[in-house]
Amino acid sequence: MGLAAMLFFILWGLLVNWQYGMGARLQVGFTQGAISLVSTLFSAELIRWLVIKNREVRGRVLIAGLMGWLIIYSLIALAHTIAGTPEVWATILPGLIIGIFFSFGYAYRISESLKSEKVRMTKE
Repeated sequence: MGLAAMLFFILWGLLVNWQYGMGARLQVGFTQGAISLVSTLFSAELIRWLVIKNREVRGRVLIAGLMGWLIIYSLIALAHTIAGTPEVWATILPGLIIGIFFSFGYAYRISESLKSEKVRMTKE
């Protein structure tokens, strides 16, 4: 999943920053590729941790999904700003949208997995 995200977002980053020349394209491609790979792996672990930490809270999916998404995309926007990406928001827009679905979907999946583990443990 991380590799697929990396490939897609490198291509997208190149497309929206193409007019800024070869130097910007190389910088954006490298930044976007590294961020996409690392953030996919990190966000999955962050969301999992947030769901487990809030296991007894009724809104754990909402908390984990929203907090995971906000943390990851704040870091991604900051990394692109520091790296000097010319079109930061256009570059990260698809990730912001896809990230919402990923964050809440993965939080829901982990939450359901914890519930089924709890049910299984009480039956044993």
